[in-house]
Amino acid sequence: MLLNDQKSEVDYFKRIRHRLILPRSSVFIQAGKRSDPTHVVNTTKNLLIKRKINFQSVYCVFDRDDHSRNEEALKDLELLRERNDVLCKNIVAITSVPCLEYWYFLHVFDSRKAYGTYRSPCSELESDLRQFKPFHNYEKSSCNSFFDLIWKNRKVAMQRSKMIFENPFSESYHSEDPSTRVHLVMEEFEKLAQST
Repeated sequence: MLLNDQKSEVDYFKRIRHRLILPRSSVFIQAGKRSDPTHVVNTTKNLLIKRKINFQSVYCVFDRDDHSRNEEALKDLELLRERNDVLCKNIVAITSVPCLEYWYFLHVFDSRKAYGTYRSPCSELESDLRQFKPFHNYEKSSCNSFFDLIWKNRKVAMQRSKMIFENPFSESYHSEDPSTRVHLVMEEFEKLAQST
């Protein structure tokens, strides 16, 4: 199961599911109604506790951006894992700092430039993203204009994303700005595709 905070990002993950020929019964993707990370967590609680749905894994995808409730959401996920009435214990926060657009960026360029220095972090990243051909006309609402163009670079993006966490001290300090954990979802999707 994959829970996400934005409909445009849900579109991206659904396209991946389709491209890898993963059955909907294997990968359930749920969009949130708001971008607040705590909303993603509350949607997860609803599915796992109230509706008693059991999944092998749950990935909660949300942007760190400038949300003030990120830490609260992460703590709530930890508490959810510990509950006895929750059958799925593999609940993973898939955060992107500042936002999921950094994952797209890693398909075309390898950069550790920090964001949020002169305006909103995600707006700053989107401006950099638009410098590259598949994203010249990038709009958050859809991935129609770039999905097919970046698909072939997904493994490069996965490697770049993993390297950030494997070599966090490359700049003499650890900073998650920028970073994304989307590679964890992609690795799971790739494994599922190989096993079906």
